Amino acid sequence: MRTCENCGAPIPDGELFCPKCGAEVHLVPDYETMESRVRENQMHEEEARAREEEKERIAREEALEKKNRRRKIRTIVIVCILAAAAIALVSAILVSRNRESSFEYQYQQAKEAYDAKNYDVALDHVEKALKLKKTDENAEYLLGLIYEGQSDDTNAITAYETLIGDHNDFEKGYDRIIPLYVKTEDYDALQTLLDNCRSSSILEKYADYRTYEPAFSVKEGSYSSAQDVKITCEGDGDIVYTTDGTDPTASSQVYQSAIRLASSGKTTIKARYISKKGIPGKVAEASYTIKINKADAPVITPASGTYSSTESMKITVDVPDGYRAYYSFDARATKNSTLYTSPVSMKEGSHIFYAVLVDANGNESDVASATYVYSQVTATPTPTQKPQSAIAVQTPSAATATPTPTPTPTAEPTPTESSGETDEEWDPGM
Repeated sequence: MRTCENCGAPIPDGELFCPKCGAEVHLVPDYETMESRVRENQMHEEEARAREEEKERIAREEALEKKNRRRKIRTIVIVCILAAAAIALVSAILVSRNRESSFEYQYQQAKEAYDAKNYDVALDHVEKALKLKKTDENAEYLLGLIYEGQSDDTNAITAYETLIGDHNDFEKGYDRIIPLYVKTEDYDALQTLLDNCRSSSILEKYADYRTYEPAFSVKEGSYSSAQDVKITCEGDGDIVYTTDGTDPTASSQVYQSAIRLASSGKTTIKARYISKKGIPGKVAEASYTIKINKADAPVITPASGTYSSTESMKITVDVPDGYRAYYSFDARATKNSTLYTSPVSMKEGSHIFYAVLVDANGNESDVASATYVYSQVTATPTPTQKPQSAIAVQTPSAATATPTPTPTPTAEPTPTESSGETDEEWDPGM
């Protein structure tokens, strides 16, 4: 049977074209030549080679397809992983942002850090919390505690002041800030805090820390008579005062009774309330000027002069009611001189006698003085009388009689200050 020279398919007898490839059939003799056999073998080899190449191509295509499929799967996996990571990252960012914008989260983080004494971290979180909720009493209170933990009293006080300003009845704020005011001795701020407090229970709790301003019973000014100044004040603490112009302290004189101003001159009384907790209040003061007219100088008897006598001469001082007299020799008398109680013996020789009157308030009069030149003479003894028959009585003539001395006034010298001691001290306030 003949075969197609083109595709090698068998060609039935009598066909002029190959039924498979349609190639024209050449009519050749019905016998095989060497050339045709070689050609046929070559064709079979080429067909076999083509089939192998086709198999290899198909195998390569399949391998490439598998590789591409694995690559696609790997790509899909990577994309999925990346997508999941991106989703997780976005979620984390969103969660972080949600936390950053969450007051509860920031406050809780601040509280945990404070409990762990990590004050810097706690401060950072509580400040973030307060940005989200500015007037939260717990966060404001925690801020003060954190500053105290950092030993920052100034910022702690500011934090508690803000807290109490926002929440006037927040008792724990008072419990923290009042000891800080005492510690820093900021007593004015302490009183302002309590003055502005509207909670009766808090005021009752801290009643012993409150102070008040003293008041004077006599209006300050000038007076022509003695004044008794009373000091009054609220509270159960002490009132301390001074009269020398200095501010009173806890160790100053404690007020017990009215202060008597009797001596002429200006006196400034300063008073201050000290609470039971030792908290000093504001200083109150009042100035008083007492102008009391001096009494006239006392009358001294006898007047200045020269005297001699066989008996001691006495000096008297006229003492009006309500006064006492003090005297001295040769030095100006004051209320610190010797108290006059009865006539004083005149000293022999030349001396100046001084006397001064002092009223019940210690005010002195002008000083009076008298100058005396005094000598005491010895009395002439009386002779024993004899009988008339024995002795003649002789009557002294006027020429031999001893004259009675006549007082001779002398000029008053300029007095000097007395340093004499007193026989008896008199309290002007008696």
